[in-house]
Amino acid sequence: GLQGIPKDLYEAAGIDGATKLHLMVAVPQLYYSAGQTDKADAAARKLVDFGKGLSDAKTGSQLHATGYFLIGSAAEKAGDNTKATENYILAYNAFLLAREQVGVAEKVVRQKEKQLEMAKNRRTAGVATDLEVLRFEVNLANARTTLLRLDGASDLVRGDLNAVMVQPTDTPVEPT
Repeated sequence: GLQGIPKDLYEAAGIDGATKLHLMVAVPQLYYSAGQTDKADAAARKLVDFGKGLSDAKTGSQLHATGYFLIGSAAEKAGDNTKATENYILAYNAFLLAREQVGVAEKVVRQKEKQLEMAKNRRTAGVATDLEVLRFEVNLANARTTLLRLDGASDLVRGDLNAVMVQPTDTPVEPT
């Protein structure tokens, strides 16, 4: 795919970042139109992987979801219900795992908040130092950062699931 093309070559050819992204989306669609599903699936999976690695979370999420959508919709059009169903199940399981990870991270944050409160109480009582309190504050800040990261990853996975189900990527999903 286009990911293998050195940056200086596509810049020299006058291909900007937006055009490169449009081409990356078009390549799997062209392969699907030509009936080359193996190449199309590989190109769509590269689109998913490229989306995961982008620093721009919104664009990454859209590329990620588009890749999954292309794979699932092509499988449905080809009558490969097994592959389409597998794609749905993988997306749903990834969503459930991401939500579980967020739940665990929320519990860790609550635990760190309690630990910080206890450290502050011990400092007030004269049995803990400012350094110990600072350590618990840093631990809490790190736990909150992890929670934010996992929450964002959960949103990305929800977008993938919605794309596979041909829904807007920001549609709320309630696990059943």
